[in-house]
Amino acid sequence: MSPEARDQQSRDICSHLATLPEIVTARCLMLYAALPLEPDLDSLITHWTEAGKWVVLPRIEGTAPGHIEPVRVRGPEDLVAGYQGIREPGESCQRIPLAGIELVLVPGLGFAPETGARIGKGRGHYDTFLTACERARQGQPLRALGVAFHEQCLAPDELPLEPHDRLLTGVVTAGGLTLPRR
Repeated sequence: MSPEARDQQSRDICSHLATLPEIVTARCLMLYAALPLEPDLDSLITHWTEAGKWVVLPRIEGTAPGHIEPVRVRGPEDLVAGYQGIREPGESCQRIPLAGIELVLVPGLGFAPETGARIGKGRGHYDTFLTACERARQGQPLRALGVAFHEQCLAPDELPLEPHDRLLTGVVTAGGLTLPRR
């Protein structure tokens, strides 16, 4: 994918995300700082913090799978190079409780929008984190939306699932939101 196509799809994805009702009404959202092969959401960090939302990004603590700490940021300038060079909130940023997170935007290598399946990098960080968030929310729903380029979307039979894999509540691409058929 060319840098221009990546930028255009990222802008289109951000436009869709900014208008989703579940995001418009949420007070606390968790995003991610994009790697080169992931949709770039940096403009939403600024947009949502200026709108008064709590914007949270993951900080990886240690190397254990799922050891994501949710940390509030005030803008992209709060991000520093962290685990494996991935941008994450700096030490001066405030950690927040898992129960406060209402919606998580999840990166990945591949997605099956029809089922909500996702494959990451194989360490289980997000699967474990999402399960911990659901437990902390004590029955309150947690929305977990995958964010993907069209090229990352696969047919369900192309994406193997393992018992620990956490299904997403939807996948957002440049074409909009796709909800799983369950």
